[in-house]
Order: sequence, then C-alpha cells, then structure tokens
Amino acid sequence: MPLLASPGLIDSNGRPVSIAQKPLAVGGEGSIYDVVGDSSIVAKVYNAPQSKDRCEKLGAMAGVTTPDLLKIAAWPTATLHSAPGGPVTGILMPKISGYKEIHHLYSVTQRKKDYPDADWRFLTHAARNCAIAFETIHHHGHVVGDVNQKNLLVSTKAIVQFVDCDSFQVRAANGLHYRCVVGVPDYTPPELQGKSFRTLDREPNHDRFGLAVLIFHLLMMGRHPFSGVYLDAGDMPLEKAIQGGRYAYSRNSQATRMRPPPNTLPLTMLDASLVSLFERAFAPIGPGGPPARPTATEWRDALGGFLAQLGPCKIDPKHIYPKQAGACPWCQLLGSTGLFFFLAGAPATGGNGQPFDLVAIWCRIERIAAPVVTYTRPSPPNPLGIVARPIPANVPPLTSKPMLHPVPSAPKKPDTFLDRIAGVGALAGVLILLIAPPIGVGCLTGFGICWAFLRLTSESRKAKQRRAHEAEKQKVAELNDQLIRSWEAKNQEWNKEYRGRASKRDGLAAQLSNLESTLDEASRTAVGLFLSARKNLESSKAAYEGARAEYSKDVADLTKRSAQLQLEHHLDSFLIRDAKLKSMTTDRIASLSSFGIETALDVTRLNGVKVPGIGPVLTKRLFDWRHSLAHSFKPKRGVPTAERTVVDQRHLLRLRQLEAVLSNGPVQLTEIVNQYDSRRSVVLSQIQTVVNQLAQSKSDVEVMDRLRSG
Repeated sequence: MPLLASPGLIDSNGRPVSIAQKPLAVGGEGSIYDVVGDSSIVAKVYNAPQSKDRCEKLGAMAGVTTPDLLKIAAWPTATLHSAPGGPVTGILMPKISGYKEIHHLYSVTQRKKDYPDADWRFLTHAARNCAIAFETIHHHGHVVGDVNQKNLLVSTKAIVQFVDCDSFQVRAANGLHYRCVVGVPDYTPPELQGKSFRTLDREPNHDRFGLAVLIFHLLMMGRHPFSGVYLDAGDMPLEKAIQGGRYAYSRNSQATRMRPPPNTLPLTMLDASLVSLFERAFAPIGPGGPPARPTATEWRDALGGFLAQLGPCKIDPKHIYPKQAGACPWCQLLGSTGLFFFLAGAPATGGNGQPFDLVAIWCRIERIAAPVVTYTRPSPPNPLGIVARPIPANVPPLTSKPMLHPVPSAPKKPDTFLDRIAGVGALAGVLILLIAPPIGVGCLTGFGICWAFLRLTSESRKAKQRRAHEAEKQKVAELNDQLIRSWEAKNQEWNKEYRGRASKRDGLAAQLSNLESTLDEASRTAVGLFLSARKNLESSKAAYEGARAEYSKDVADLTKRSAQLQLEHHLDSFLIRDAKLKSMTTDRIASLSSFGIETALDVTRLNGVKVPGIGPVLTKRLFDWRHSLAHSFKPKRGVPTAERTVVDQRHLLRLRQLEAVLSNGPVQLTEIVNQYDSRRSVVLSQIQTVVNQLAQSKSDVEVMDRLRSG
C-alpha cells in the first residue's frame, strides 16, 4: 500500500482524491503522481499557485473532455483543489505508460536502443497516427500551438499520444479561446518566428507546419526539412532558414539556395503525393500571406495510401520501401556510405544458409549474355506466290481514262526586235550628227524616244504575257478537272475499292513502323537495364571485396584495436541532446541530427562538413566534451565479447547484404534478358503478321495501279 500524500485534495466534482507520496515524474512545472484506487489516471500537482487565467483554462479543458480526445491525449478530465471552490492546484488525466518521446523514434541512434524492431513501415504508421492525433485536436476546435518533439509520445505499437496538453490553445464550451503562450522555433511556421505568443491566437494552419516537420522527421531519419547545405556564402541557421522559406529538399533549389545534407534519403523514396504535400507545407510566404498547408486529414490519407505501397527487401526484411522503387534504397545507402539506419532483420548469414562463393557467383554472372538487339525486317514466307485479290464482281470495270488537254508550255521571252532596231537607230543618229547634224538629231530623237518607250513598257508587256499564260493554264486545268470528275463519277465504285485497298496498305505500313519502333525502344531499354545492373553488380563486387578485406583485417587486429572499439562504443552511447552544452539549443541539435551527428562518436564528422548554426565556439565545445568522455574512459583488458559483436555488427550486415545482392545477380540479369526475349518474341510475331498482310495489301493495290495506268 503506497504512502499517501496530504488527503486534502478534491476534484472539480467535489470527490476526494488520494495520491501516492512518491511521484512518478518531476518536472519544472509540477509532479506526476499515481492516484490511489484508480490505476488508469494520474494527478499532476503544480509546484506553485496558478494564475486566475490559468485556473480558468484548466477548468475549461476539463469541461470539454471527450472520449475521442482521451484516445490521443493525456487531456485533463478534472481539476484538483485544496478546498471546494479554491484555486486549481492540479489536474487529473489519463495515465500513459510504455511510451517514449517521439524523438526517440526518429533519431537513428535512439531508435536502435528504444525501438530495435522498428522499420520504415513502423515509422510511417507513427507518422499517420500523428496526423490522426492532430486531426482530432483540430476537429474539436483546439490548436496544439507548442508543437515539439517532447509533447508527442509513441508506443512500441506506433500509437501516438499528446502530453502537456495544458499548454494547448483551447476553445472552451462558451467559445472563448485560451491561448498557447509557448513554442519551439524548430516547429514554428515562418510567419510566427520571433513573435510573442501571449497576444497571438494560433490557427490550425500554424499547427500544420509543425505536423509536417514531425512527419518529415519520421520519414527522413530525423532530418529537419530546413537544415541543409547553404549554396551561398555565410551561415544559414535553422530559424533563419525557416523564416526565409529555404526548404532544403525543395525541387527548386535555385530559389531556396539550399540542398540536402550528405547521406540523406532521396525524396524519390516517397510517392509523388507526399513530395507535393511537403512542398506545400514548406512553401515560402507569398504576397497573399502564408500558404494553405496540407491538413492533418490530407496527411492521414496520403500516408495511408503510401503504406499500401510498402514492401520488404529480399535481402533484409527490415528494409521496407515502395514496391515500385525497384532496387532497395536502404541497401544502396549501406553500400555507398556504410551507414545502416535499422538493426538487422535477419541472421547474419549468406542468405540461403550456404557458404558464399564469390568466384562461382561471378562466373555465373559473366556467363549471362546481354540481350540480342539486332533486327532485320522479315520477308513474307513466299513473296513470289502472293496473288492479288480479285476486284469484286459488283464493281464495274474501269473505263479508259480520258485524254487530258496538254498544259500550255511556259511563254517565250518577249520579242526584242523593235528594241534592237530602236537602239541601233539611236546609235546611228549619234554617228550622223558628225556628218549631217539635222538628220542626226532627228534620228537620235525619234529612235531614242522609241527605244526608251519600249524599255519602259518591257515589264508590263511581260506581265501581260504571263497573265495570258496563267489564264490559259487555268482554263486547261478546269477542262481537265471536268474530264477527271466525269471519269471518276463513271468509275465511282471502282475508285472506292481502290481507295479502300490503298488506305489498308498505308495503315499496315504505319502499323509496321510503330511495331519496329516499339521493338527498338524495348531493345534500348533492355540493354540499358542490363548494363546498369551489370555495373551495379560490379560495384557490389568491388565493395564486397573491400568490405571482406576490411572485416578480416578488423578481426585479425581485434586485440590491437579492442581499446579503440570499446571507446567508440562508449562514445556512441552519449547523445548530444543530453549533454547540456552551453548555447546548444534545440534548433542546433536538430541541425546536427540533420547531418547525421547525434552522439559523441559522431562529433568528428564536423571536421569535414559545415553545419548551419554550429560555429567555431560550439564546435570546440563539442570536441572538448567528446575529449572529456574519451579521457575518462577506461577500457577493459582483453577482447570482450561485446567488442567482437560490435565488429560483427559493423561488417556482417553490409557483407550479408552485398552477398545477397551478388547472389541475386544471375537471377536479376536473367529476368531482364528473359523479359526482353519474351517481349521481343511477341513483337516479332506481330511484325511478321503485319509484313505478310502488307505484302498482300501491296499486291492488291498494284493490280489496280496497273489498270489505272493502262
């Protein structure tokens, strides 16, 4: 029987409440106690008297409690008082046990310790349950306001619960709003950054920013959407990036001037709907104000649809990814970076229990030939034996084509005889001027005027000649057109038969061209897939040989390296989040996590990368903290089993995955070739059918062409 605290507490309904003497948890605002006689609830007793507004808010929260709220939140069910009608000294609320703060799940390091069985499907379920929890709060007219990584808890079944609900913005039964006066910058939308919350009414659209950040954390391994590599000069701290709308994973990196940190998951792992929701949630503030961010319901539905697309990797069942993605992205990340985000989900063996033989596997891979892509258009089986279809009996015979009027030939050049005579006369007048001036003047004047007139009217005479020729051509064309129309009218049925045969021939020719294009595309795709798969297998082979050599060396040097391995294991157990370093704010912790720096062991990565908000002073503090932990560590003598396990965990998972990739190589290449061969066979059969039909159709047209030309 637990010891009881002062028995003077009563709830808002006047019933006495007895609480255990020893608190379950102690915080800065108050302590949490078991309630004697009811294991389903706890009492939060405040350390100091609450203000009048605070007492009214807590009473209002208890007054709007519903079963739906209690499913997703430790919502106050009653207020506690020292005397009837007295000020609020505490609250009663549901007891939540077996849950951890959500950052224990999305942090890679903490997840391996606290949620060892979690995979990406589990995180996606938790993200969807987060959306449902926000949806419930908003449906009741309330706003979380202070969205952060500590007021959401997650169970080992991915169930989500809100705590510290007394900080929420609450709508009372009478419609009055009680504000949320606190907030964490990492989850605060850009339009509220730096503002005082005491005079501000929050809206669901503000919450939606924080919800999107939490979902991003869960799906993207703890990365913050606004923490990345700044492409311009200077530093870009997290809060400043949020204010500027610099979403680091945006499809428009030229506008945001940001790109994701190294070794992050590609957004291609998500489906298009989720990528679009993130773009909307993190869009910058426009001229019309903040964007209308995706609602909790939209997130719930999109994540539900995404869950249906997920399936396990053939290599490691803990590797969950979209089925349509093809190759496992987790295996690719492990192969390229050596990082593993989840504990192994299968025994560290070669995959099928048999010893892995790289030489034998590689021989099998090299024996698989690339797809055959040569193509020659086939001929009909018996081209000389193709007999044209006879013209149907109901089609009257073709009458002879009418004799068409010849088209007038182009007009000759205009006659220039008079021009020449006038020119010679004028020239003669010049010469006569020397002998008989009067006669010379007359000749020069008369013939000159005539020559000038003829030259000036030359173009008009040519145009008149051309018009006459065009009129003659038009007249002949009209006469010929009348003859052809008359001939076609007399042979309407025959010409209809001809046009039908010609149309069929042209359609078959187009169909053949399309089939050959399809075959060419299939060939290029198959060759591309085959060469890409071979290249990946060659990379995996090189990675396997390197990893095997490194593993063998580590095992051989284990005694020599035991102290270092023990030290690394020791440093990896200290989280930066728990270090309480001066000026190490939550947004800086988020920035470090976004760059994969979570523990004392990870601090050395700061040597090769610039993390936003982490300057020289903080960097030195981190290294000093790491050094103090390393300096105080005393390794054990010998090679502890745990250290051999560390070596095995570090290498065997990657080796097993590479072995599985290589073992599956022959199957993968054979599937590519077989699928192409099957497709090629179908298309070639279709091509042969169309070639045969086209040959027949051409013969059918040619027999009528001969009659037309005859």
